[in-house]
Amino acid sequence: MVEPVHVSHADAPPARRRRGWPVAGIVLAGLVLVVAACEVAGWPFLVGPAERMLSRVLDREVLLSSEDAGGAHVRFLGGVKATAPVLQIAAPQWSEQPFFLRAENARMHLSYGALLRARRGEPLDIALLHAERLTVNAERRADGTASWQFGEPDPEPSDERSLPRVGELVLGHGELHYVDEIVHADLRATVQTDEGSAAQPDAAGLRATVEGRYDKRPLRATLQAAGALPLLSSGENVQPTPVRLKLEAGEAVLDFDGRAADVLRLHTLAGEGEGEGASLGGGGRLLGVGLAATR
Repeated sequence: MVEPVHVSHADAPPARRRRGWPVAGIVLAGLVLVVAACEVAGWPFLVGPAERMLSRVLDREVLLSSEDAGGAHVRFLGGVKATAPVLQIAAPQWSEQPFFLRAENARMHLSYGALLRARRGEPLDIALLHAERLTVNAERRADGTASWQFGEPDPEPSDERSLPRVGELVLGHGELHYVDEIVHADLRATVQTDEGSAAQPDAAGLRATVEGRYDKRPLRATLQAAGALPLLSSGENVQPTPVRLKLEAGEAVLDFDGRAADVLRLHTLAGEGEGEGASLGGGGRLLGVGLAATR
């Protein structure tokens, strides 16, 4: 009778074990090349899953493509980076607006940490947003719920207007419709940014015009600023940026030249201004400052 012979891997000839390592290395290198090629190509077959993942995280329908405009590309190294002919985030169910945000020929970068924070109801941090055309319908109801709040609803909505924060914003043309029941605002703004150049760095900045009603009074405003980020960001560490602002609200008129940050709440404002109106109190209300009702 012939006894069976058992050969373990330890008994394999050294040459065979050495040949196994190059094969494993070739397979691993091939996988890395495939992933790198798909990352460069923008994972076109994962655009649909990316839309569904973002929709779940933000608890809002997110579209990265359309039948008319064509497909999008999405990359996942270092965060979600989408390039899309049309990028759209739906409005909340209670809103009558067709969408919250719609960007055409857009690029957007979101970190995974920002998505997790937005899932918990914190303000959405957008690392980069470039678009030829951007339209935003921002709404806040009397109970504090707002269209820019994503993820799980906050049981105690804040009266702070924490709009999404954008690290780098470049727009060919932007339109903002802002309705706020708490401060009785219904404003429409057009916005344009300019990246400037190495030869003319001072040309970089933001230009905006605003019309509508604020605090139940007609309001018109023009704004020029050296940068967009500080004007839209909240927090104590935001550095103010140079601004030139002209406001007309009712009988009050204000010309201001200085520096500002968090312009929606005017938490930081320093500079020189000239005002006129029926009383100091009217001008103070424009800035949320209590002044005497004297001429």
